[in-house]
Amino acid sequence: MDRNVFGCFLLGVGVGVGIGMLIAPEPGEQLYGRVKARTDDGMDFFKQRFSALKASAEHLVGKGKHTLRERRLDEEALDRMDGEGGPLLSTV
Repeated sequence: MDRNVFGCFLLGVGVGVGIGMLIAPEPGEQLYGRVKARTDDGMDFFKQRFSALKASAEHLVGKGKHTLRERRLDEEALDRMDGEGGPLLSTV
């Protein structure tokens, strides 16, 4: 997610909470408890999503490293075959 978009999102959340506090029909302590509970729920959601995103990124990086390692081994094998006058690069 782009930092600018995330910053705008957080600004929107802050403004929404502020307006909600101003026009809320409940006493401050009850409202504070509800806002805190919702904020905690939101933080838990973001932590879960971040963990899933991190795991996915780690998996993709590992897969890329594995592919790169295989490609290097293939290139080394071709170089050895070329040095030995292997069948793939023999002249007619």
